Amino acid sequence: FLVSGEIDLEIKIIEGLERISEIFRIQLWRESLKYQLNPTQSLVLLSLQKHTRLTQKDLQNMISIDKTTLSKSLKTLEQKTLIERIVDQKDQRKKYIHLTPKGKKIAKELKDFYKIFLPVLKKTNLSNEDLFEFIYNFIYNSYKLKFIEY
Repeated sequence: FLVSGEIDLEIKIIEGLERISEIFRIQLWRESLKYQLNPTQSLVLLSLQKHTRLTQKDLQNMISIDKTTLSKSLKTLEQKTLIERIVDQKDQRKKYIHLTPKGKKIAKELKDFYKIFLPVLKKTNLSNEDLFEFIYNFIYNSYKLKFIEY
């Protein structure tokens, strides 16, 4: 993992971030399969656990997927009775997506899969504050530069 210069180091950092993302995706796949879900469906459940008043458009922006993929995922989650759509009392055209009790249980279990990474984080020799600051700034600047939205 030795590098010869500043550019090489920057490339290695980007490649490392990509690998971390891949590790999370693989682990999310593994965890999702335990509940006969795909990662998109799991991300929907996790998003709904964190934010209780979301429309389909909100979810689409939050997890950055196309409308058709999200619609299919929502339909499947409804069929599995993990989510329900609630019509807004003030605007009948607007529907909010909520977790059912069954969906809340699975979302909680899915959320806990991240805990497997805690021992890895402890071995980085970085404080939690330093790690958080790096991650926060990376995400904040990605929004600011319009790489991602929401």
